[in-house]
Amino acid sequence: MSPTCTEYRTVYTVFWSGIMALRDQLRQAVHDSGLSVYAVAKRSGIAQPVLHRFVAGERDLTLATASKLADFFSMRLTRPRRPKKGR
Repeated sequence: MSPTCTEYRTVYTVFWSGIMALRDQLRQAVHDSGLSVYAVAKRSGIAQPVLHRFVAGERDLTLATASKLADFFSMRLTRPRRPKKGR
């Protein structure tokens, strides 16, 4: 069962200050959900040991796994816009 929120939160994978990195946003979403890591893993279709190691900061996620987690939290993965040359 996923959250009932119908709005998507946009997740930006960026490396400049001011915007939280994708991995940090996903870790925060797990923490803020109030669910156990086991419950999030089971409901999102991610292996519990994989999610546990990610939340603990011991590993990163594959894009496919990050996408599953983002879908569970009604987040949308997007590419950051690159500035045009000459601007």
